[in-house]
Amino acid sequence: MTTAVEPVATPSPEAGPEAAASRRAMWDQFGRVAVVTVLAATLAVTILITPALAFGWRNQPFVGAFLEQTLILNGAGSTGSQPWPAFAAGARPGDQLLSVDGVPVHSGQDVSGVLAQKAANQTVVLTLAGAGGDTRSVSVPLSRFPNSGFLTYFVLPYFVGLVYIAIGLLVYWLRRGQVAGRAFVLFCTTAAIGLGGVFDLYTTHWFTWGWTLAVPAAGAALMTLGLVFPQESRLAQRRPGARLLPFVPALALAAYGLYSLYNGAMDPRAYILAWRYEYWFLGAGILAFLLMMAYRRMSSQSPIAREQTQVVLIGALVALTPLLVWTLLPLVVRDTAPINAGLVLPVLILFPAAAAYAILRYRLLETDFVISQMLIYTTIAVVSLAGYGLILTGAALIFGAAVQPTHPLIVGVVIFLLVAGFNPLRERLQTL
Repeated sequence: MTTAVEPVATPSPEAGPEAAASRRAMWDQFGRVAVVTVLAATLAVTILITPALAFGWRNQPFVGAFLEQTLILNGAGSTGSQPWPAFAAGARPGDQLLSVDGVPVHSGQDVSGVLAQKAANQTVVLTLAGAGGDTRSVSVPLSRFPNSGFLTYFVLPYFVGLVYIAIGLLVYWLRRGQVAGRAFVLFCTTAAIGLGGVFDLYTTHWFTWGWTLAVPAAGAALMTLGLVFPQESRLAQRRPGARLLPFVPALALAAYGLYSLYNGAMDPRAYILAWRYEYWFLGAGILAFLLMMAYRRMSSQSPIAREQTQVVLIGALVALTPLLVWTLLPLVVRDTAPINAGLVLPVLILFPAAAAYAILRYRLLETDFVISQMLIYTTIAVVSLAGYGLILTGAALIFGAAVQPTHPLIVGVVIFLLVAGFNPLRERLQTL
């Protein structure tokens, strides 16, 4: 009677530290490619294209209100002592523009085409559809878009977006090899798209799709940053792919928003709810980041990590709290006012500045070391050249004639002195 011998189990090639390192390298490479792609797109759109669109739109007559992708009137300029002309004439936020002087319009390009044939100080008739389906017409005097509005809705957010890009580029240049650096750059780029694209969102609508992608992606990038800064969490260490998990719901929300915006068969106001979901996700990202930083501040065993976290936490609380309140306020208040750009946007600069300082601080210490080494070797080079000159001068005095710098005896003496004195001189300079 024979006994069956069970095959000896061999370890799977997928198991073990080598496989874990391979998976980690794969996710790191994916992160680098994603960051470079988003960074390049941000530079092209935010720095180059958006200003051209803004100044081109400003040259046409102003219809008296901002129009979003589906020609819904934005609430900006609807309140205050001097509401914009369309609202002063009877238009309401949430109305949809159907025609201008009897010419049907279906996109921002259609509106620009009609306005190109008009001039400021002319009066046009806007046909509007209310949320309840009622249709009415209002007469609106065309005007030049006010300088104060251009400063508030384009110049200010564009400048803050440029600051985000500049700080992101600095961190990418110095810390692109670190997960925290890449996560921070990804947040800066998505935030820059959201900031720099605000005016296009209200006017020309070329990159509404990019803004719709950027808002939830910024929330996801904050969650990822919380997982890896100042040190990777245990979850991120064991499962590198977990760093990208927040982007799954972000992309789902963006897909829903894009479908609501560009599906002509849907209610033209359907995107408002989709954008609200994105705002809530951004608020959740801010809240999750603040909570993770507070937890790291209290639980970290490293004094350096606690110090870094404290800097970031203070900057985030000051800069992001107003935005957090605005994103989550619709959960408890039905009708919320548009965000006050003049108050909220300038303080947003504090967060990337604080985070960049915390991420780069110890890199700067390394930079100080490099600079000190450069000074040491520069000093050695200067001393060597001076010694070479003294040897030539002394030889000329001794032999009574000019001595060629390439004379074998002179070269041999200099080399000997360099070899003999290099290490003592370097050690002496390092102790200064």
